[in-house]
Amino acid sequence: MMNKKTLLVGSGLTFGALFLLQYLFSSEIISCGSDVRLTCYFFLQHLSAFGFGLLPLFVLSVVTYFMKESVSNAWIKLAYIYLFLLAVATSTSSSTNGGYVGSSDLSYALLFIIPIFIISSIILIIWKYLPLPYKGPASKN
Repeated sequence: MMNKKTLLVGSGLTFGALFLLQYLFSSEIISCGSDVRLTCYFFLQHLSAFGFGLLPLFVLSVVTYFMKESVSNAWIKLAYIYLFLLAVATSTSSSTNGGYVGSSDLSYALLFIIPIFIISSIILIIWKYLPLPYKGPASKN
């Protein structure tokens, strides 16, 4: 089971490594060479899309790191679902028109999944962080 410290460090390191890899390829320090089938570029595009999707996970894990355990544990369950959806969306969407997840492009899939995760995370964090008033047993008067 993942705790909030593991999620914070893991998402930060993964996002940093993917960002560095994307920088190395974009500045042509590392190149794909003469890849005829363009599989290297296809792989890099999906890898950078997954890294872009990890940015809100990292930011929200920093936020929940300083909160109560009950808040962070509830949010980690939501993060599991998000990571699964992010992995499915980046692996099944094509980088050109005609993706498999109902969108026409990889960017549309990410533009659909990421805001839903951010909004649902904020709602969940506020709902778990704010104490609900206890009214006690209902009186029979």
